[in-house]
Amino acid sequence: MIYEDTYNFMMNKASAKEIDILLSMVKNVDWDNVVRLDDKELARLSGTTVRYVREVNKRLMSIHKGKRILTKNKHSSEYPYKLLLGTTSVFYRGENYAKKYRFLYEDTFQQLNIYEKRIILNAVMDMSITGQNKVYLKVSDFIYRNEVSAGKIPNKDVLVNSIDILNNKYNNKMKISYASNIYTKEEVILVEIDTDMLEDVEENRTERRVLRELMFKGGYSEYLEDEQCTEIEKMGKYIYQSLLELGRETKEFTDTILYIARKTYTRSVKKLARTLKGVTDNDLQEGGVSAYFSSIVFTEISEEMTKYDNEYRTKKGLMEKLFIKEDSFVKESKNILKVLRGWIDNWIKSRYKDESDRKIEYDTSLERNNRLKDFTVGLFTKLLRKEDTKRNPLIKNEKSILKDYIEQVDMYIDIRNEALHPFK
Repeated sequence: MIYEDTYNFMMNKASAKEIDILLSMVKNVDWDNVVRLDDKELARLSGTTVRYVREVNKRLMSIHKGKRILTKNKHSSEYPYKLLLGTTSVFYRGENYAKKYRFLYEDTFQQLNIYEKRIILNAVMDMSITGQNKVYLKVSDFIYRNEVSAGKIPNKDVLVNSIDILNNKYNNKMKISYASNIYTKEEVILVEIDTDMLEDVEENRTERRVLRELMFKGGYSEYLEDEQCTEIEKMGKYIYQSLLELGRETKEFTDTILYIARKTYTRSVKKLARTLKGVTDNDLQEGGVSAYFSSIVFTEISEEMTKYDNEYRTKKGLMEKLFIKEDSFVKESKNILKVLRGWIDNWIKSRYKDESDRKIEYDTSLERNNRLKDFTVGLFTKLLRKEDTKRNPLIKNEKSILKDYIEQVDMYIDIRNEALHPFK
């Protein structure tokens, strides 16, 4: 989607070719808003040269016309740009947006000048919001002059010429005329676009491409079907959204949470690649891939939690030895640990089954819950043995968070199972 802040920048501050470059970026960002294109591919998609793309990116990474648009992606040299405009589907909270209509990515649009592009961009934003294929744009929103700035179009002659060019270029599929609103008596631009053009929308397939690349690199040689991709991507989005929700009170650590989410997803997909063929050969039911993938994600986040527990305890112990109060040096580790613990707790609770009205339901629930206990306790025990070999000497005598979890999970499921009995 082309969100309102991106639209406003393109309408008010971007050049004609910068609009094309930004549209290509918006179509190719991942869940972190990282642009998954190199300069050569970005130039090809935007109808320009690699040299010009690099010049534009350099400007966008500086304070460009009052706003920084790009920032450096510190986690990857392969894809060095992170877009600071717009948002991704994992962050979407009901903001206004324009759809990525295919004609915005075609040569006809890319060859238009800035004034012609501004008319179209204004129209498609209004059409996306209203759901109509006909809109009236106020001429006064385009032609004006005040102490701060001039209008989006210099004068009426340029506007009329732009309208003529657009009508010729789009050959009646887009009809634009200069008119007067019968109710307000204001001068308006009437824009009508064929519904076929508005139904032809580009999708952001970046994460689908990333997923298939990771699966191939991880050793999965078959083509990953769209249904399986959808199951895995839903879990991937859940990783992001659930971690961000748990960390909503510590927004200063959002970048770290996003880094953990991406690392968890990437590592989990690579693990899935090595085992998916064997799992699917066992005739998984619908949704089985996502359930299996979820257990891999749980393992990864458990390892990450163990790492942050060690990191927090080590930093805290060091600060105590130096008689220094906890500061930002400790605060990040402490808060990230809290987020990861919350995720682990929610995962375990969400998988506990408590249907027991009939004996068959009770038996099914009991079996599933005991499998959950065996899996989690077994995993934490394995991680505990691994942790013992790497534990910082400064905290070697402290009780591991994993020992706490082993005891708590064992007790939690046993108590819940006892209360579950249909004859209690």
